This record gives sequence, C-alpha cells and structure tokens, in this order.
Amino acid sequence: MNKTLNPVLIFAAVITVSSSITYPVYANTAEQCPRIAGAYQRPGDNLIIYWNQNGCNISADAPSGGFDHLITGQWTEGHFDYRVSRRNIRNGCTTQMYGRLYKLDNSRLMSEVYGSDGRCDLPANFTETSVWIRR
Repeated sequence: MNKTLNPVLIFAAVITVSSSITYPVYANTAEQCPRIAGAYQRPGDNLIIYWNQNGCNISADAPSGGFDHLITGQWTEGHFDYRVSRRNIRNGCTTQMYGRLYKLDNSRLMSEVYGSDGRCDLPANFTETSVWIRR
C-alpha cells in the first residue's frame, strides 16, 4: 500500500522542529561578555595594565620600556579581539599588533598576540603569549 505524504504537513514539522532550536547570540552587551575591567600584572616583568570596559568594548594604555601601547578591542565569541598601536617613544615609529584576550578565571587573563603589520622593529609573524594576574 503506497501512502503519499502531505507536503504541507512535512513543511509544518520542519518549521516546528526548527523553531525549537536555540542558537546562541553574541550581542554587543555587557550581559554577553565577561567583565574584566581593572588592574592586572604580568609576572616576570611586573608590567601592570589597567583594562577599561564599556559593555563589550575594552581599552587600555600600557606604557612599557620605551614604548606606548594603546589597546582597543571587542568581544567576539569566547574572547576579546584586540588591536595594539605600539609607538616607539624615541623615534615615533608606530606599528599595529593583533591579538586575542581570554578570561581564564576571575583572577587571570591570557593575552595572545598573533601578528603585526610588520612595521618598525616587529616582524609580521610576531607572537607573544602572556598571563595576567588581577591585582
């Protein structure tokens, strides 16, 4: 015995199943991203960075040795993507570095620089990973 399925019923079943699936939305709101604002210190050289946060946008100004670092970033699915404008105080040369910032727990962050624009004294494939402890 052959039964023909009613296409309207099949379509309705797909809609019903599809409408019950919840997809995560990573909106640019403070409720969707971790709060990281505050002072953090990098063991080893004891550099201190003060992270500011406005919703899911972050920023910091980190003078280090002969360089100024201006950092800006935004939350993106599981981490903050950021850009560093690194200026050599002595000669004014500015380069851009690109990285990700992860909240490991309530007291630690991990920064991961994965490249630069290749200007000044940094190669384009420059990398650096650091762990930062909340002060």
